[in-house]
Amino acid sequence: MDWRAPAAVAAIYLVACSVHNSRLQSVKSAPAASPIVDAIAITHNVVLVVFSAVMCAGSTYHFAELLRRIGLRTFLCPPLPVGGTTHDLLPLGGPLHWWCYVFYLSKYYELVDTALLIARGKRIIPLHAIHHAFIPYVMCVLFDGRVSISLVSMSMLNALVHVVMYSYYLASALGLSTPLGWKQAITQLQITQFLMGVIGGTWYWFDYVRAPRLQARWPVLEFTEGCGGGKPMTVLVGYVMNCVLLVLFVRFYLSAYRKKLHGPGNSSHTHAGHRSTRQMQEHVQEHRD
Repeated sequence: MDWRAPAAVAAIYLVACSVHNSRLQSVKSAPAASPIVDAIAITHNVVLVVFSAVMCAGSTYHFAELLRRIGLRTFLCPPLPVGGTTHDLLPLGGPLHWWCYVFYLSKYYELVDTALLIARGKRIIPLHAIHHAFIPYVMCVLFDGRVSISLVSMSMLNALVHVVMYSYYLASALGLSTPLGWKQAITQLQITQFLMGVIGGTWYWFDYVRAPRLQARWPVLEFTEGCGGGKPMTVLVGYVMNCVLLVLFVRFYLSAYRKKLHGPGNSSHTHAGHRSTRQMQEHVQEHRD
């Protein structure tokens, strides 16, 4: 897969978000509500709820079949090619990775989230922009680097998160009452997803680097590859992206829910409370359009 295509999409997308946010500074009021935009938003959320549910079920089924054949240990630390290294790994294939590829393609469709925000005259917050811009690029790189573990976990876990998340946004778009704390629970679920990715990635690095030894020449650290889970630099890209998203979501969570965490009686957090209210409203608006 060619990484240049998603990289170009990410660049154009970020420029568009920046231009839109800059334009909003000179706009005094948001555009009037549009029944057409409302109808598109409802349809969009329905599509993603159904798609995410099917994706989660399909990828989980084939993942279970894979585990039945090779076991969890082999999946987490695949053997290296006979007589080769991680650079000799074959391209990913089979039904499980077909589901992963379909999930990758869906990331481009999810850019409709941002288009709806723009149509409603809403500001694009950095968390939203970074997430939507770089996930397609990262997934493309993971395919190219044969990082099956990250692709499979993303396809199952992220699809599960999206079932819950887009169900909430659909209910909001329809004007239905939603359980208290659902917004906060969705963010907690997202944080859990990225935390699992960081923990799994850290474990993989410990299993991948075998017999490490320092040397006086470059590279300073020399080691024996212990797993064939993907090209090292590609695994690192996925790991770093997980870490970045985890930090961003935790920062958002602490900022948006700080007033609730410290209690309403703490006056020292009044300013943070007003700021968190605005951020929560922006977070809700990310997909309820």
